[in-house]
Amino acid sequence: MEFYFYCSYENSLRGFFPTYYNGQSLVPADGSVQVKMPEPVYDFFSYDRFKILWREFPTDNNRVLFPEPGYSFFGIRGINCILSGKNGVINFAVIANEDEAAKLTNFAASVMIFYNDFIHGLPSFLSVGGDCGYDISAESFNSYILSMCADKDWKSLPSNDPAVKFIKDVCRRSGGIFTAKDLIRFAVATDDWNNISPSFGNGFIWRKKPKSVISVSDFEKIFIK
Repeated sequence: MEFYFYCSYENSLRGFFPTYYNGQSLVPADGSVQVKMPEPVYDFFSYDRFKILWREFPTDNNRVLFPEPGYSFFGIRGINCILSGKNGVINFAVIANEDEAAKLTNFAASVMIFYNDFIHGLPSFLSVGGDCGYDISAESFNSYILSMCADKDWKSLPSNDPAVKFIKDVCRRSGGIFTAKDLIRFAVATDDWNNISPSFGNGFIWRKKPKSVISVSDFEKIFIK
């Protein structure tokens, strides 16, 4: 899986700066070292449409009905935190290929069910400094990601918890995949769906908001404990 960050902190000389995690360190993802953010990552970081977005991209972009899921995306914007004693903001995204779909499902489900733990834990792996303006503790981050991608305890949690029930329903996908709209696994919208939907497509299927897309207020009621 590919991990991308877009972070800043108070008095940062670089401001918000994009990075790619290569498994050992953060490297610039601004094109200066031949690494650029993939279009879905750039789009997610650049436009305030979603606080959280978990989706798959079809293997055939022209296939509207019964699409085949291809690579996956999961991201969170605007994680307010403390980085090395400074007020900071983390934007975070992951891309996984088709063979890594199960890993990303486990990762995204674990993040959402244990959301508070995640947003308080992620900043502990980052610090002020380094060539990109912020750095990462690779060994600790790798161990954390490995544990989050494994078959987690969330699968055995009781569904009377609203967050657990919501995510289990998303992962079961009992409704099937009938249109490209069903490739949106889960999203927390920061804007009205009518303003967001053109970024997905102009066809009739996008006119009605998917059930998996919820407002920030509903997200807070369900997931913030």
